[in-house]
Amino acid sequence: MCWLTVRTPMLELGEILRAALLAAPLVIAMATDARAVDVPTKGQSPTIDRIQGSGTLRAGINVALPWLGQNPTTREFFGPSLDIGKRIADKLGVKMELTTSASDVIIAGLQANQFDLAIAPLFATEKRRAVVDFVNYTTAGQCYGVLKDNGKINTLADLDQPRVVLGTWTGSGSEQAIKAKYTHVTINSVVMAVGGANRMEEVLAHRIDAATLDSARAHLVEHQFPQLKIIPGGADECIRNPDVPTPIGMAFAKGDPALQRFLEAIVVEMQPEINASIEKYSSLEYMLPKQ
Repeated sequence: MCWLTVRTPMLELGEILRAALLAAPLVIAMATDARAVDVPTKGQSPTIDRIQGSGTLRAGINVALPWLGQNPTTREFFGPSLDIGKRIADKLGVKMELTTSASDVIIAGLQANQFDLAIAPLFATEKRRAVVDFVNYTTAGQCYGVLKDNGKINTLADLDQPRVVLGTWTGSGSEQAIKAKYTHVTINSVVMAVGGANRMEEVLAHRIDAATLDSARAHLVEHQFPQLKIIPGGADECIRNPDVPTPIGMAFAKGDPALQRFLEAIVVEMQPEINASIEKYSSLEYMLPKQ
């Protein structure tokens, strides 16, 4: 049985088409054959030994629908990332303690031993994989919200010019991938609140030319901001073929292969549940902010 405690509060909670899930290939860092989930015995995994010794799985999180959301009324978290964390805690026979962390510091928090596992969800970028290990369970990419009357941006290629100001989130996986691909665009970077946010209002106010959004949120942005066009090619095209597609998963300290095998087996066991949960929470019922 998994008990759950939350150390710090967060924010918010939406019908993206079934294509949002079907078009995004799953990226799983493991063989896809089913296997039993065996807990490593004492001495095999320093991380698991520490978790079981304390009786608590300390999990770092950051709200990002459809993978992790929060009910603004009850403050309860939901989504596949949370489900994975609960399954891990159940298998280990410990309670789970959630610690919210902004996207720009969550990896640093993991490295500083503020939590045992970042179930976040997190984009597994090359920069992050250089300092921590990942087990992934899906993939997503980026779209860009641009004013419909902004004639200078109609394609992805149009982004990469100094006169274009692109709004990103400081330290996020999407920002890292975008900076690696687009070397000429002018980046306007701000820190995202731990409860999540968007920068579309800044596009409407002409403070920035374009704002990034996770591809799974394309239909939500199209619904909320009819003044905007979605690059590349509209919401459906972005979902099918997002820019800078990146694996999404959970991160943990390097040098613990027994932990990695354990987490991989958990994801293999849960993959059908994970896929169904992503599809469920991609709907506008959950994506739309509650008043």
